[in-house]
Amino acid sequence: MTGEDAAILTEGGTIVQVHVIPNAKGYSVEYDAWRQEIKIRVKAQPRGGKANKDLTDFLSRFFSHPQIISGKTGRSKKIFVTNSWHETVEILTRLVEGEGDME
Repeated sequence: MTGEDAAILTEGGTIVQVHVIPNAKGYSVEYDAWRQEIKIRVKAQPRGGKANKDLTDFLSRFFSHPQIISGKTGRSKKIFVTNSWHETVEILTRLVEGEGDME
């Protein structure tokens, strides 16, 4: 996994490219090399913004102030976090390798 491919350095933080799969039985994180996105499964249904809220709540356990900046109605999203680029890549690597607490 190369977290560098899914993380974009910006002023004041990092943008993480995410592909969300709602209505899952549990939370999981993996890297999609073809899309160069982090694939995240969340429990909530994609109705009324519930999956987006579930996604940002899940990500807030690992990142500082996650915000969806694009893709609110689609599955591919860009998430802005205030973590540094290096810190973001390290966290993504740990999550993809299954070292993060998913529940």
